[in-house]
Amino acid sequence: DWIISRQRFWGTPIPIWRCNSCGKIEVLGSKKELEEKTGKSIDDLHKHVVDALTWKCECSGEMKRVPDILDVWYDSGAAFYASLNFPKREETLREWMPVNFVVEGLDQVPNGWFYSLLRLGVLLFDSVPYEKVMVHGMMLDEQGREMHKSLGNFVPVMQIISKYGRDAFRAFVASKTPWSDIRFSWRELENSFRKINIIWNVYAFLGLYCSQYDLDESLVLKNLKSLDPEDRWLLSRTERVIREVRNKMDELHPHEAFNLLLDFVINDLSRLYIRIAREKLRSSEEERKIVSSLLFMVLKRTLVMLAPFLPFVTEKIYQESMRQESDPESIHMMSWPEPRDDMIDDEIEEEMEAAKALLEAINMARASAKIKKRQPLKRALVATTDPVLKRALAKFLLLFKIEGNVSKVQAISQDQRPEGRFSVVEFDKGTLYLDIEITPEVLAAGLAADIRRRIQEMRKELGLRRGIEKINCWILLDSETRNMIEPYVTSIIEDVDARKLKLVEKLEEIPEGCFMKEWDLDGRRISIWIQKIQQG
Repeated sequence: DWIISRQRFWGTPIPIWRCNSCGKIEVLGSKKELEEKTGKSIDDLHKHVVDALTWKCECSGEMKRVPDILDVWYDSGAAFYASLNFPKREETLREWMPVNFVVEGLDQVPNGWFYSLLRLGVLLFDSVPYEKVMVHGMMLDEQGREMHKSLGNFVPVMQIISKYGRDAFRAFVASKTPWSDIRFSWRELENSFRKINIIWNVYAFLGLYCSQYDLDESLVLKNLKSLDPEDRWLLSRTERVIREVRNKMDELHPHEAFNLLLDFVINDLSRLYIRIAREKLRSSEEERKIVSSLLFMVLKRTLVMLAPFLPFVTEKIYQESMRQESDPESIHMMSWPEPRDDMIDDEIEEEMEAAKALLEAINMARASAKIKKRQPLKRALVATTDPVLKRALAKFLLLFKIEGNVSKVQAISQDQRPEGRFSVVEFDKGTLYLDIEITPEVLAAGLAADIRRRIQEMRKELGLRRGIEKINCWILLDSETRNMIEPYVTSIIEDVDARKLKLVEKLEEIPEGCFMKEWDLDGRRISIWIQKIQQG
């Protein structure tokens, strides 16, 4: 049973008139019918107007409207056909019914919108007027209590937006299971904000290092067979993510879709492939073009999927760095990417997972020996019978060199015990022997890496943008350290976007007005000055 009448003022007047003499009842179905009954032109159908509309009954009594209005949920339930001007335009209703999706809050479950739609759909059309329904949870405070102004725990949306922006708030909510209640958290909002910054920096990398090329995915597609293993892995991961995100969205699991995208951009792109790409972009012209076009293709397809979750950030990225002449005026008008299943390579993705497991073991071995990640090491030996890991060792040489900071990685037999100083770690695919002997050459390479990092920190402190603003650099250091660093000067210049780098012995060699910091690098006192080159 559904009590559809309400004794209120605002609402849809129930179209029932009753004779005050004989009790006859008439139900009217349209404004036109009411005008014919009353002989009046009617512009307003609100209660205070229609209550005054009467006519004579056959018994000479007066037909007056019953005073009630319809339950507002009746109005809501009629939305699917009333909004399409049914019954005047029945063909339009048949075209749109059933609707794809209805969403409603958990507090409305007992008598909410989708129940009202269901009742009227079955009563009037003998069918359900929608295909899918999602019930979302409520926002609670950090202690799990309902938010109320009276409790003092209500956080205004504009306060959140003014601090972190709309997209960070959307990211915080979109990453949570939608049908569960969400506990509000400033800390998690801050974390969402950081993730968006990582996404922004990934796209900024493309703009800084690849914008000088004509970015065209056809260059990638026609060179598929000759792509490096890391490139083929990225291509496969991208197409798999596109497929999985679509499936999650179709299953009404948007939080899982969004978290898949975040994991892909932050872990696969930012923390892995972008680091490899930096090295690749120092190679041949043809290699640089292919890597740049691959990144553009991957990032553009990813940007379209991120757009529903982060509409403002993605639109700005699209307009500033991704939109091409043939593209629509907004990212939100782009077609959703179709997965290219023929590019998904299960084998190379399995090999990359094995490579990641080895990288994790290398990091554990470094930590055990108290050797920082920036310190290059000569070799890592892996005792394994795992065929997947063996193939990974042969394929991902550049990955181990950059991410593991190890010059040589090779497999050895299970019964082999190498001689020397090793940090040993057992992991699920075998046993790692990490050579931790620090020769003078290895020590010098680590010191050069430290100097690179310190110069980058100084650039960041001055707000200098990579690829745009160049610097001159001077380093004051003792003669022993100078001899160690001299072979690396050229590579440091390239890595820190410097025009020149000079190793000096006297302060008089350094011009005035430079930004200076002094550093302690494993007991070595080194002073660094940098100066932005003025464009002119």
